[in-house]
Amino acid sequence: MQKYYELQVVLEYIESHLKEDISADEVAKATFISLSLLQKIFKQTFNYGVKEYIVKRRIALAAQEFVTTKATVLEIALNYGYSTCESFGRTFKKVYGCLPSDFRKSGKFGDAFSSIILDEGGMARSTPELLNRMKAEEGNYIVCFDIVGLKEINGISRHAGDIALSETIQRILENITEEMYLVRIGGDEFAVLTPYDNITKAEQLALSIADLNGKKIHYNGIEIPLYLRYWYGKAENQATEYSKIKTLHDNVKFYGKVDLNDKKE
Repeated sequence: MQKYYELQVVLEYIESHLKEDISADEVAKATFISLSLLQKIFKQTFNYGVKEYIVKRRIALAAQEFVTTKATVLEIALNYGYSTCESFGRTFKKVYGCLPSDFRKSGKFGDAFSSIILDEGGMARSTPELLNRMKAEEGNYIVCFDIVGLKEINGISRHAGDIALSETIQRILENITEEMYLVRIGGDEFAVLTPYDNITKAEQLALSIADLNGKKIHYNGIEIPLYLRYWYGKAENQATEYSKIKTLHDNVKFYGKVDLNDKKE
């Protein structure tokens, strides 16, 4: 419990300073934790460092601005600490699998790296926009996806894992419409809130993305087949933010479907 409390303080500090030039050392000092302990518990809990978390959260917020504002790519890049469009574009593509200009043209919003909340029950992604939409569009279906074997892919290389996440985001974005909302709800779990109150349409969306299962990603000469398990249904009206997201997370993780015999080149 003490570790979760300390981490929650750290996460709240980072979240409130994302538009500032902050380092892991500054975060540690501001939250009264030694740098070595901060790096250790961050790595143990999230499997990545403080710097990587800050970078990905900034990119996720920048992506939101591409959909909700008319600011230029350069303006948004500068707003999140990048001095050039080129350096910003490279980092953006690593997370979303496409350049910022292409992401904006699609008109589709995908929250690839939501902030993290901690609860007595564990960890989940904080997704207030998803929760607000779930409340406003009660009765509509949510389709969830989970990457099969991401731990093993990360075992090859963390960069290979990043490629798998980026490819997953691209597969989903290419098959949803502007009315839908994509958000990351866990380490390798994603949810799409649809405008459908019809289970058949929700199933069709899930299958259109699952149809790409077995398609290979490439890392350093290695071909890795990528599979997504899927689940669709209506979210239960739980009492807390954590329990709502945890329910979606567990549904796709433990009850999701996948055909590992489906192999595509």
